[in-house]
Amino acid sequence: MAHVIKGDYEEAASIGRRVVMANPEFVNGYKPLIAALGHLGWIEEAAPYVKKLLDIEPNFTVQLFATAYPLKKEFDRQRYMDGLRLAGVPEG
Repeated sequence: MAHVIKGDYEEAASIGRRVVMANPEFVNGYKPLIAALGHLGWIEEAAPYVKKLLDIEPNFTVQLFATAYPLKKEFDRQRYMDGLRLAGVPEG
């Protein structure tokens, strides 16, 4: 999550891939990976991760993220939400 917030999307994606590979049922491992891939424009790579996230947490949306993850800085929250949107996470 920290790498997404600071805009280091390639590092966030690299770490995220390892996290979901090591623990594929850990739902919060997918969210920063998906946001990073969205910002990188790697939508095709993000698609199976989005599907898996929604299989595990079917009600997850960008708006749910906004309410469940109250990041301190609005800019950080918006950046994260933008990545989720770009990757194809449902809006709400």
